Amino acid sequence: SNAFKFTPEGGSIAVNVVKGKGSTVDFCIKDTGIGIPAEKQKIIFEAFQQADGSTSRKYGGTGLGLSISRELTALLGGHISLTSIPGQGSEFILTLPLEAKHVVEVREEILPTAETFKPVINLKPVQKSIRPDRDPLVVIVEDDKNFSDILQDYARDHGYKSVVVNDGAAAVDTIKENQPDAVILDIMLPGKDGWQILKELKKLPETADIPVHLMSAGDAADNKVRREGAIGFLKKPIDTAALDKLFGDIMAQSGGSFKQILLVEDHQAQSQALKEMMQNNGITVDQAFDGESAFRMLHENDYQCVILDLNLPDISGLDLLDKIKEEERFAALPVIVNTAMELDKASVNRLMKYANAMVVKTNKSSDRLIDEVNLFLNKISETTTNTKASTTKSTIMTTGKDSIKGKKVLIVDDDMRNIFALSSALQSYEMEVEVAGDGEEALTKLEDTPDIDIVLMDIMMPKMDGYEATRQIRKQNKWARLPVIALTAKAMMDDREKCIAAGANDYITKPVDMDRLIALMQLWLEK
Repeated sequence: SNAFKFTPEGGSIAVNVVKGKGSTVDFCIKDTGIGIPAEKQKIIFEAFQQADGSTSRKYGGTGLGLSISRELTALLGGHISLTSIPGQGSEFILTLPLEAKHVVEVREEILPTAETFKPVINLKPVQKSIRPDRDPLVVIVEDDKNFSDILQDYARDHGYKSVVVNDGAAAVDTIKENQPDAVILDIMLPGKDGWQILKELKKLPETADIPVHLMSAGDAADNKVRREGAIGFLKKPIDTAALDKLFGDIMAQSGGSFKQILLVEDHQAQSQALKEMMQNNGITVDQAFDGESAFRMLHENDYQCVILDLNLPDISGLDLLDKIKEEERFAALPVIVNTAMELDKASVNRLMKYANAMVVKTNKSSDRLIDEVNLFLNKISETTTNTKASTTKSTIMTTGKDSIKGKKVLIVDDDMRNIFALSSALQSYEMEVEVAGDGEEALTKLEDTPDIDIVLMDIMMPKMDGYEATRQIRKQNKWARLPVIALTAKAMMDDREKCIAAGANDYITKPVDMDRLIALMQLWLEK
């Protein structure tokens, strides 16, 4: 990818595999690009270092690719060599042994940590099934046999086994014994009412974390429901839409799965590897290897999420996404676009039409995919069993959402995937989003769109970096009070001071913690 990046036009690139010295093989990548000066040829293999390390350099990137490649190569018992002439091109040669060797890991320096590879949106841990080794289970505490039968049918249709308790006196012991993924609890029960059962469940360590959904023919104050530790409340009579949402909430809270994920990936080995890893994380996966079979399977099954590769043999992934979203029944279906391709503006604009879509930035990263899948499966429920923490977060999120709703934000970033990820997140708060690919474009966008309320400014961009763009904004009186929050992947000691000195109001590092970003935006919009 570097060979293509640094051979911008008119040149050629060759990839050759030849026998190396001894029992080795050489993978040779030769380009006719800009080349690398001799004094830079060593440092480009260090983390966060590039031949042109300025924040306004022409070519983007983090400066991690060669560092990571070098470490992986060392673990395989090989090495990377480089020859380059500025203005004429470069040749990188990856040399690997034909047979695996035992490599002793020598930790002479601090290497990039896993934090480096996290997505632009920082994901919180999700609650897993209490008993991931068995089928998902729900305990239904309801004395009306007809209604308990209806609930059992709904549970079965959503992939849950169920245990019914008709008497309040036996409820707590049954729940302790079965350790279900969720409890549906009626309030008006013989023997012991639902409020008392709920209190007892929340006091016992073995049942305190089990989500409880209350229901009753009478009314219940929302603050009492939350205070006592229940997830939610349903008022009888309950219609089918409410029951669908109830079991959707339960599924999201428990991480339970029942033919939930459709994996659309034409590379069979990658597909199988992803499937096995997800199954090990309690996620059930169906596979499709082309667009036609994927579309057919969507109509035959009920999926909670789709993972979609953009390179399919019969249709492009974006065209398939358009085709899926044309149907009303799939309008809210979450789709994770699994690609490491650089997305151009046209592709991002197509994706931004769909609120329930997200780009996975890394190349077939299984761990990242699992994070994204769990995010979608758990997005319905914002609560945890810690009532106080849950209420606090809920209040913050609700207040934050109200205060930024309808506000217009300009996102300035040279990576279209970062723009898409942030846009998707902010649009869920009902914000209007404008985008710019560099500092110059940001200034033009501000001139053309005078009602922008806040700017999220990436620092490391081509043409004009974030520092200079922020300085230019502050030079004009009409933008003197416009809030600017700087975003950067560089977590250096003096970054905050540099951003503030350039005129930014605040600073946040990537991967972006959305809760913190929303809080910052709320703060500066109020000011």
